[in-house]
Amino acid sequence: MEQRPRRPRHWTVLARSVFTIALLVRLWYARGEQSHDYGRFTEQQILDRSAALCRTAAPEAGDLNLSLYRGLTHGSVRHDWCGVAQDSHGRDVVTLTLYADTGELCALGHVLASDPRHGVQVPFSRAEALAAGQHWLGVLGIGRRDLRLRFARAPERGSRLWAISWQAGDRGVTIVLEDCSGALATAQSCPRRSDSSIDYSERK
Repeated sequence: MEQRPRRPRHWTVLARSVFTIALLVRLWYARGEQSHDYGRFTEQQILDRSAALCRTAAPEAGDLNLSLYRGLTHGSVRHDWCGVAQDSHGRDVVTLTLYADTGELCALGHVLASDPRHGVQVPFSRAEALAAGQHWLGVLGIGRRDLRLRFARAPERGSRLWAISWQAGDRGVTIVLEDCSGALATAQSCPRRSDSSIDYSERK
């Protein structure tokens, strides 16, 4: 019987080496995806921070299912973590964006539940809306004293909502509240060029 020529041993060793290196690279990459930080924080740290913010913004929603993904803005200049929190029925309740490099909140949106008492309750006065807005600044961690926030314009009341805006240097901060309960509808803390993107229309 004719014997097939044996493959040179060095090719076998090389193939095994290449496979081993590829496997190690894949394992290292998978490990990095799970634990390596994106910005200054790991995914778990951002998940914990985001979950706490969602519970604070939407206490009426109960347990929420939070999903995170990585986002790049302004031509990859800024790294963001973006999240969506859904209730047990799969409905979006809270959306939020955190700065990956600092862990600070950039934007949060809360879908307000319909309240049959709205229209019967007395809306907040301007002073009450301001107090509620300042409360949310502290709760969300975007009202640090070193920012030295000052009012950007007079508080505005629209359909069902109060909007209060501050600024500090090149940063704009806006809190939008339900006008009778003070529930948070929107929070945004970002460069002022993005401040005009906030929609003050009624959320349903």
